[in-house]
Amino acid sequence: LAACQAGSLPTPPRPPAGGVAGLAVIPPCPSGVTATLNTGMTVVFEGAEPHDPAVCLRRINGRTYRYFLGFWGDGRFHEGTDAERAAIRRVLTGPVGTTADFPLRRPTRLSLWHAATISHLGNPSLRLDHHVERRTILLRVERHGPPDRPDVATETLWWLDRATLIPLKREEVVHLVHGTDRQTAWEVQSLLPVPG
Repeated sequence: LAACQAGSLPTPPRPPAGGVAGLAVIPPCPSGVTATLNTGMTVVFEGAEPHDPAVCLRRINGRTYRYFLGFWGDGRFHEGTDAERAAIRRVLTGPVGTTADFPLRRPTRLSLWHAATISHLGNPSLRLDHHVERRTILLRVERHGPPDRPDVATETLWWLDRATLIPLKREEVVHLVHGTDRQTAWEVQSLLPVPG
C-alpha cells in the first residue's frame, strides 16, 4: 500500500471478460487512508492488528474498531472460527454466485443470530465524489435466527473496494409484507491518504 502513502490508492487489475471474477488475491488491510462518509463522519484506516494481519483496524471519533478482512464483525471482531474465516475468504475469491454458510458464535444462549450466509452478488463500479470510479465486489450478508424461527433474519449489502477491501457502501435490506425496502446506511464520498 505504498501507493496510499504516495497520494493515490491502488487500482486492481481488470477481471476477465464478463466481470464475474472474485478477488485474485485478498489485499492487506489498508493503512494511511481516510474515508469521508455521506453522513459527515470521517473514518481512518489504520492497517492490521499486529498479531492477526487479517483483522483490519478503523478509527472513528477517536475509537478503534476491529473487522475481519475489513468489513466483518461489527467492529468487535476478535478470533472468529476457522469455518467463519474460510467461508468469508471463499466468497471474496470466488466468482459471482459463490455462497457460503456458517454457524455464528453466540456469546449467550439467548443470542438472536445463530448462522450467517454470505453471497458474492456482482462486481459493480461505484462513483465517489469528484467522479472517481472505484471497482467493487458486492456481497450480501444474511444473518439467521434459530431453526424454529425462519422469519427471524436480517440482510445487509456491502460494496467493498476491490483494491483495498475498504467498505464503500452499506445498505440494510428489510423484507416487509408489502415488499422489500432498501435503506442506505452510509456510503463513502471520498478516499484520501492521511495528511502528513
